[in-house]
Amino acid sequence: MQRFDRYFQSKMKDPAFKALYEKECHVCAKTVQIFAKVEQDSIPLADLAEATGAAVDALKALKDADYCDPELVIRLCRHLALSSPEDCPRLGKHY
Repeated sequence: MQRFDRYFQSKMKDPAFKALYEKECHVCAKTVQIFAKVEQDSIPLADLAEATGAAVDALKALKDADYCDPELVIRLCRHLALSSPEDCPRLGKHY
């Protein structure tokens, strides 16, 4: 995971990339961390969906980077005992 973090931080130093990322991002390091933990702990998506009140399709879309739901990311972080993201350009505020 550290390699991705270093790469991401390096890319975010480029103002053009950062602007595009903030406009178009559908996956973030936090989402990657969520699904790494899900895989590490062998949690079936159906079980995660039931535990968090999310639809399995919403979890699949988040995992596949087809759609980002910041509120779902926060809910998943809390459920999995991960730190919530410090900020989110899609949510438009700090939380």
